[in-house]
Order: sequence, then structure tokens, then C-alpha cells
Amino acid sequence: MIIFRIMLPLSTPGLITAGLLAFINAWQEFLFALVLTSSAQSKTLPVAMAEFFGRHGMDYGMTSTGAILAVIPVAVIAFVAQKYIVEGLLAGATVG
Repeated sequence: MIIFRIMLPLSTPGLITAGLLAFINAWQEFLFALVLTSSAQSKTLPVAMAEFFGRHGMDYGMTSTGAILAVIPVAVIAFVAQKYIVEGLLAGATVG
């Protein structure tokens, strides 16, 4: 009972911040996805964007589109959870 009334409310910003930072880190994972995906249907966005870099050039339009599509979910989640991110980061920086 004490855990749910005292500990959980105090640790909620830190847990949310840790979860969001882990999500952002996993969202742009390239090497792990490159090794594990074998078909075109199972490729993640960073792996698919790597195909836009050719031997003789680069498709700047498709690369820009992919980068914007990759940033939108992370930006929306960070904007919605901004309060918890700031609280979680500041909780470890203050003493007392």
C-alpha cells in the first residue's frame, strides 16, 4: 500500500523519462535491425533509408521524407510527455 501511495507517485517522472529515452534509442536502431531483417516487408525505417544511398548518388528527396517520418513520432511523444521528462531529469540533479 505504501508503494502505491508514496513510492510510485515520486518515481513516476523518472520511470517515464527512462522509458522515453529507451524508446528514442530503440527507434533509430540500425545495426540490430539490419542484421535481423531479411525481407523488404520487415525492414525498419532506418534500414530502408540506407538504401537511398546508391553507388553513384543519393536520393535527397526520399532521404528527407524518411527523416521527417522518423522524427514525427518521437517529437509527438516528447511534446506530450515534456512535463515528465523535465521532472525526471531534474529529480536526479537536485539535492535534498
